[in-house]
Amino acid sequence: IAIVVVLILVLGGDDGGVFGGGVHDSAEDAALCYAEGLLEGDYSKVKEAVYPELVDSELKEYYEDMQDYIDRYGIEVSDIEAGKSKQGSRSDCEYWEEEIEDYFDVDVDITDCCSVRIDYTADSDDDEEDLSTWVECIEIDGEWYVISDNS
Repeated sequence: IAIVVVLILVLGGDDGGVFGGGVHDSAEDAALCYAEGLLEGDYSKVKEAVYPELVDSELKEYYEDMQDYIDRYGIEVSDIEAGKSKQGSRSDCEYWEEEIEDYFDVDVDITDCCSVRIDYTADSDDDEEDLSTWVECIEIDGEWYVISDNS
């Protein structure tokens, strides 16, 4: 069951892309805020991690689906931490710019991008697993936001 939580967090559901918006000085802070919001049931944290112009009803629906899944299987998540990050290339950043512009019709100038590993423990009934997943992050105007790669 916990492995499915990893897949949902990485893939971001089937909403055509989950984008974020809040004030974070580092990719690790944005990724941690997003993961805590999703895994601990705090939508305000999820929205904070997403670029404000990109928060939409699909983000809220994805969040609600994640909470339903966690509740249905009695999963409890703890020890959420941001781990190492992997720097993205300029072409990776350009890819995200195009995706945002195409999907949301919003012009953005992404100055940096990277992947941040999120480590956490998932408990369900008699099973406890230490897990990790990668969260994609972008920098716009000196602030970091989370973005999912399934747009």
